[in-house]
Amino acid sequence: MTGTDVDAHLRADLDTVLVASSGVAATPDDGDRVTLVRLADCGLWTLAGSAAAVWGALDGRRTLGDVAAELSARHPRAAASTVREDVLACAADLVALELASSAVSPGADRRAEAAGGVPCP
Repeated sequence: MTGTDVDAHLRADLDTVLVASSGVAATPDDGDRVTLVRLADCGLWTLAGSAAAVWGALDGRRTLGDVAAELSARHPRAAASTVREDVLACAADLVALELASSAVSPGADRRAEAAGGVPCP
């Protein structure tokens, strides 16, 4: 999958605003890692580095372009076009895995914490 080949649910571009999907619990592991659990099926992913930073920016307010600009500022040696492509690819993967979705409205609340305990083996 490339950064612009997003599943049928969303075609991400730099103006897209994403939010963590409901039913996903996120737990930071250390300074640059986060573990995600999709509660419906106990799917488990660990994001590190820039992917964790993209996840952390899914607040329902910032566009993917904003996220790319923030990451570019943190990594001035990286080409801005490469950072944009990487952010779009990460967003596409998060949407395809049903870990993130398009924000319903500007300022939509991030819903990454589980409302109740769903036991995972």
